[in-house]
Amino acid sequence: MDDDDKTIILCNRVSDSPVPGIDNCTKEKCLKCSAEVWISPATKRIQEEKKADIVCGPCAAPEFLEAVNRSPWFGDDRHKVEITPSQIEEINAQIRRDVLKN
Repeated sequence: MDDDDKTIILCNRVSDSPVPGIDNCTKEKCLKCSAEVWISPATKRIQEEKKADIVCGPCAAPEFLEAVNRSPWFGDDRHKVEITPSQIEEINAQIRRDVLKN
């Protein structure tokens, strides 16, 4: 698999979000800078299935912009990743918990 086919998952840095937005998140390391990032259980399954790299936002931004600038077909479906049903359920469950707290 060449770099153009590699799946990259963008995750929030722990230092930017000390409390994860989704319950049961675990900490992983950014491939580029080793900063701790949050990864949800559903995203972890995707990462393992696709053998994806975990990258924090600040590290992903320059690479993302470079890919957009060099690729005439960046909008092609090959570069789109749909949110999975399990990720949607995690988000909905967290929203329900947050609403019940208030």
